[in-house]
Amino acid sequence: MTKTTDLHIQIDPEIKSNAEHLFSTFGITISEAVNMFLHQSVFVGGLPFELRQPRYNAETENAIQEARDMISGKIRGKVYVDLSDFYNDLESEYDFISRHLERVERYIKQAAWKNFKRMVKESAHENHLLEGDIFTRQDSGRELLNFTDGADEL
Repeated sequence: MTKTTDLHIQIDPEIKSNAEHLFSTFGITISEAVNMFLHQSVFVGGLPFELRQPRYNAETENAIQEARDMISGKIRGKVYVDLSDFYNDLESEYDFISRHLERVERYIKQAAWKNFKRMVKESAHENHLLEGDIFTRQDSGRELLNFTDGADEL
């Protein structure tokens, strides 16, 4: 039998419980998981995963810094004397966010539609349909898939 040694670590009880549950789904104990982690660390000569700081765009970085400065007292937040000024600023922010959400929603729909079309074409290919059996057309501004000649083969 291989010699072993004890390793005592301090860990948040909730993290430990969640990890134990996760590892049990793989059929291993937390001790076995830690052993695997240590073996892999030795094998790769470092941590077996990449450590990195989250990267944000310049606008987000500036907002984070501004929030830190406000918390530390370096800068003061905007003070409103009149409630209508506050509501005007709030409405302006709402309009700005709404415009960006609309762009994101359009992008997501386009990406989902593109992925759907790819999956249909792959499925048709797997079912030995001809490339011409599936085509797209514009109809009232919406793209539609039409199944022609090979539809009865589905």
